[in-house]
Amino acid sequence: MVEIAKSLSLDASIIVMDEPTSSLQLQPRRPTELNEVEVLLDLILKLRDRGKAVIYILTVWVKSSASPPDYHPARWQAGGRA
Repeated sequence: MVEIAKSLSLDASIIVMDEPTSSLQLQPRRPTELNEVEVLLDLILKLRDRGKAVIYILTVWVKSSASPPDYHPARWQAGGRA
């Protein structure tokens, strides 16, 4: 999140995020809070709404018997969260 803050302070128009969720907590600190991944996804949507381009690199290795993580493609479409 520190690197994202740095890019925002430089008023970057394009932000490249390589595996940004790899070091984030999946469990919120308090039951009423969002987890860090949800906070990041909300931030990306706000950046999009401000006209910033976000390149999000995510690698998911899935075994044939496993289901993929619960990422919602609709979050990235115009209109926001699924």
